[in-house]
Amino acid sequence: MLLSLVTLFGAFLIGYTLLKSTTLELRLFILFSILIYAAALTSPAATPVDGQWAHIATNNTSLRYWFIPGFCSLATLLYLASKAVSVFVRYSAIAVLVLVPYGIVKDWSNPKFENMHFPRYAEEFDNAAPGSEVIIPINPNWEMKLVKKN
Repeated sequence: MLLSLVTLFGAFLIGYTLLKSTTLELRLFILFSILIYAAALTSPAATPVDGQWAHIATNNTSLRYWFIPGFCSLATLLYLASKAVSVFVRYSAIAVLVLVPYGIVKDWSNPKFENMHFPRYAEEFDNAAPGSEVIIPINPNWEMKLVKKN
């Protein structure tokens, strides 16, 4: 629920900037960012088809999709904090900008790798018949296919 409210609030601020901004470069940057965001949600390059949006939202390997939209959000907030006519919008942008360092510090580290139980797969590969294929999962969300020769 909170994530939905934050998303709607952010979309409101970006839409407000898109409509009210007098800076052509910022408007074009917002449109470019929206196109990148839409393309990432429509057809992500390295995620499974089932549940791809949840995967993009929660997986650190998908940060490349948020890079330019993140800069767009910061540019929008800086613009609104300095040039917004509406007092509510200006103070809202300032409040979000004050919270940005907290989010950066909180999200600074990568999560620990998941234990994929490699010894079990190594034993499975040792016991496999010649010519059979063994699939071994690898962090972050990859897999390795090995074919036993002898």
